[in-house]
Amino acid sequence: MTDQINIFGETVDAEKREKEARKRYRTMQATFGTKEGYRCKTCKHCELHRYHGRNYYKCALWHQSHSAATDIRVNATACKKHEEADNGDREPN
Repeated sequence: MTDQINIFGETVDAEKREKEARKRYRTMQATFGTKEGYRCKTCKHCELHRYHGRNYYKCALWHQSHSAATDIRVNATACKKHEEADNGDREPN
């Protein structure tokens, strides 16, 4: 790849920029590490959102949007921010 020039006239390494762009959507597990033996579905920060008759799970500690990029997998190994939920029932937000 060739170098690019940004709007300030500075040279930018295109390969480095592309690698950084791939890191934008990280998971909680990649950011904070994992907590073995726990799942996201048992965490008090796991929220159920219903939209057009479908269920979407989001982490209250993470970015919120209507995009699939912010959905979480409830059976994934929990991150180190995991806190046990009071009950297993999830009320939609």
